[in-house]
Amino acid sequence: MRVFISHSMKDTNLLDALRSICASTGITPLIAEHSIELQHTITEKIERMIDGADLVVVALTKDGFDSQFVQQEIGYAKKAKKPFLLLVEEGLQQKLSGFVYGRDFITVNPMNLGPTLEKIKVVLSVEKQQRDRVTATARQQAEARENFAKLLLLIIAFIFLAGLSKS
Repeated sequence: MRVFISHSMKDTNLLDALRSICASTGITPLIAEHSIELQHTITEKIERMIDGADLVVVALTKDGFDSQFVQQEIGYAKKAKKPFLLLVEEGLQQKLSGFVYGRDFITVNPMNLGPTLEKIKVVLSVEKQQRDRVTATARQQAEARENFAKLLLLIIAFIFLAGLSKS
């Protein structure tokens, strides 16, 4: 599973913790500043990262609320119909509006990240397990279709060969 992390550049502690959670759960974090692309603008790079993500994690901290990039990433993720997990800094819940209003969120206490990180880890782990199950089911269905097609070809070949042997 690939997760785009929308955050303020000032939220390094939270970002480091999110990267650690991703690493421990087998999730690939997509972080714009960790990828240098000379052929595209930053905006194009972020759009491609969001498009390639299965989920967007949005860190709405004090600095995240003030970041134009975070706000634009929310809008782009919404337009791309990507599910997103909101992390809202304690005391800033009343600032939720626009595209994020009415969504569930996890409250973040920047002075005590421990309990928050456990909740995030559980949510991401469950989401990954669900996606892995869906992927496995889709893979099994594709294999079943492929096997059915092979069986049909064998039946057709048998009928054809049986017809030739009668001639």
